[in-house]
Amino acid sequence: MFAGLFGEDIGVKLGPAGLAELAGLPGSGPFGPAERPMSGFWSLPAELPDAEKASWLARARDHVGTLPPKVRRAR
Repeated sequence: MFAGLFGEDIGVKLGPAGLAELAGLPGSGPFGPAERPMSGFWSLPAELPDAEKASWLARARDHVGTLPPKVRRAR
């Protein structure tokens, strides 16, 4: 999963450098419920233009594409 919605918030999964860059934008913040935000995800600022949102979504998609497959645990 490279992106998600929580209420009105769009969250993206990024590496440490991307998360730090996104965290520097006014209006961005942790993604998910306040009491338990999702690790590795950060919310895009709501006022960000659509073209910039699309750019962040593409970066998140590309980042997740570099990650190894998730290993399922035995039941």
